Amino acid sequence: MSGLAAIQWTDSGSTPGWSDEAAYVTRQSFGGVQQMRSSFTLGEENRAAKEELFDVSEECAEPDWDGYGAEAIDIETYRKAFNFIDALPSGYPTPEIDAEPDGHLTFDWHRSPRYTLSVSVSPDGYLFWSALLGARRLNGSEPFLNRIPGGLLQLILEIKGT
Repeated sequence: MSGLAAIQWTDSGSTPGWSDEAAYVTRQSFGGVQQMRSSFTLGEENRAAKEELFDVSEECAEPDWDGYGAEAIDIETYRKAFNFIDALPSGYPTPEIDAEPDGHLTFDWHRSPRYTLSVSVSPDGYLFWSALLGARRLNGSEPFLNRIPGGLLQLILEIKGT
């Protein structure tokens, strides 16, 4: 088996393995995560976020969905956003989900007006993010390779106060 499968399911603090053993560990870990998320109790937040993502994407699937010329949400954007939800570690707070007029899907976490994070998923596979942390303002972009960059995971926890 190719070691490419090992890249997708390593956590953000480790380097991917390329051996058959690494691929085996990855398959076993992936199976455990999928089984845990499919359980009613542990998978409920993930399932609810995916349902919200579907609803938003369906509502915004046609051009001009907002009456002001908004671009439609296409299937690639939906797939990448779905994978983003899948990449959220268990126990992390789930975001509010919305669409943007440029055809991106957005994930938002809010604690208060001065503590907020917005992550936009583009159809070409980039995450664009902006955070307000008290007086600090942060923003950036990173490619999304089916795992959420560690810096964004830290921001989510900081916004939610955990």
